[in-house]
Amino acid sequence: MFEHVSRPEYAYGMAAFWLLHSLAAPLTDNYISELLNNGDVSEIEDFDIDEDDFDLEPNILFALAAEEDCSSEEQDDKQDVIEDESSSIPESVVEPPEAPIIPPSIPSGQTTRTSRQGRSVSVSSSTQRSRVICGRSSRGGAVSTLSTTRRRVWKQVPFEDGPHNYMPIPTKPVRRPVDYFRDYFDDDFIEKISHCTNLYYLRSTGRELKCTSTEITKLLAIHIIMGCVPYPRLPMYWRAGTKLGLICNIMSRDRYLTLRNALHVVEGDSAPDSEKGNVLWKVQPMIDKVKDTCNKLERVGFYSIDEQMIPFTGRCKLRQVVKNKPRPVGLKNFVMTTSEGLMLDFAIYEGAKTMFGESNLGLGPSVILSLAKSIPPGSCVYHDRYFTTVPLIEEMEKLNLHSTGTIMQNRIPDRATIKFKKDSAMRRGECQQFVCEPTVLVKWKDNKSVLLASNCTGASHTTSVKRWDKTSNSEEIRRL
Repeated sequence: MFEHVSRPEYAYGMAAFWLLHSLAAPLTDNYISELLNNGDVSEIEDFDIDEDDFDLEPNILFALAAEEDCSSEEQDDKQDVIEDESSSIPESVVEPPEAPIIPPSIPSGQTTRTSRQGRSVSVSSSTQRSRVICGRSSRGGAVSTLSTTRRRVWKQVPFEDGPHNYMPIPTKPVRRPVDYFRDYFDDDFIEKISHCTNLYYLRSTGRELKCTSTEITKLLAIHIIMGCVPYPRLPMYWRAGTKLGLICNIMSRDRYLTLRNALHVVEGDSAPDSEKGNVLWKVQPMIDKVKDTCNKLERVGFYSIDEQMIPFTGRCKLRQVVKNKPRPVGLKNFVMTTSEGLMLDFAIYEGAKTMFGESNLGLGPSVILSLAKSIPPGSCVYHDRYFTTVPLIEEMEKLNLHSTGTIMQNRIPDRATIKFKKDSAMRRGECQQFVCEPTVLVKWKDNKSVLLASNCTGASHTTSVKRWDKTSNSEEIRRL
């Protein structure tokens, strides 16, 4: 009856046929037997369901299934298509076409699907592995197509270490602590602070504060002492029995509180046009003063870049809580120091809008590239896995800077070619390295494995170090 008709048309025709005939006449046993040709002949046997179907490769079906799951808007596509098709069933019996229905021509490796808008969408199986299938991530944000970058092939070959021969800094005579302090806050800047403090107090209260630069110097000294000798409560520095002579002898408690509450380093109460959008504009002159002095310090060969917390529990838009820090509440600050711990440069993190230049590499690498602008070529920078990526190592190589840091394995591109041993299969002190110029990846096993990325140091040069062992109490292992 429906010979040479594809499966959907056959199903619709059968549904319409049984629907109309069931309304026209009752379904008696004789009538059903007549329709089925007494059960001896079935027209369904003459219909070859594979004749007009086209094959779909498994990977194409997987791509279609993944595309259905990508967007919440497409989860009801299948149901909507069924409803649309059901509503299009004709009310009268339609004679089947004489010619077979042939599916549209589809290029090799592609298939089509019908979207809920009725458009035909082509899906290529050859490109599913190299691009993002869906247009939105699981969090609702836009997902861009993966950029075409060079393919990295990691090989287990030797790596030539870079030179680390730096001239030692000449030793200078040790100066008084106050001399180091005045390198950062000279007399002119102290005078400016006293002037701004007097202006603010006069605008706020209508009275004169008569603050001098000497009092500002004493106020800063008191804060330094309080940082070195912390008390649980501020009044305890002046209270009988707990008072500290270094503080209570140079300034009374009431005068200290008045100066502290009125302390200002800017003249106005509103941000100037040049500082619009800067949350730290009220303390920006002090930040710039410290930075200028840091930039004048001599540069050595080895540097470290890490994040630091500035403890602060007051009201500020930039206040953050960073777990596993000694002082978890405060402002996050990215700092570059020498190997001796002397701060050379810093940048306070101001949230997602903070720009460090190379933002296309991510926050961590952009911080490294920004702070490393003030160090001479050939220097060696160390950082932790918060900052380290393989593109950062390659960019540092272009700048003629050595870079070494721990790295997370999921940040390694084309890591399918890397076959590191499992931790259980490595002995303590064992190293394994893979190279893709100019980057070397080194896995070193101590109590746990450590994964390092560098453009200057591989696993060729090691030293011996003693470690405690359960059986022998101590053993010597190789250390990078």
